[in-house]
Amino acid sequence: LAQALHRNVMLENYQNLLSVGIPVSRLDLISLLAKKFNLITHQKIHNGEKQNILK
Repeated sequence: LAQALHRNVMLENYQNLLSVGIPVSRLDLISLLAKKFNLITHQKIHNGEKQNILK
């Protein structure tokens, strides 16, 4: 469920960027968002925050 939600959000972000005229490849966007998601998750773990994927 979390993976499907994550995929849908990334696809929506990609479509939004294209709709406002920002040229970006799908692979570049997925890579960028995955890195950001992993960084945020890493920071929350080290800050002792509980993860909430629906936040």
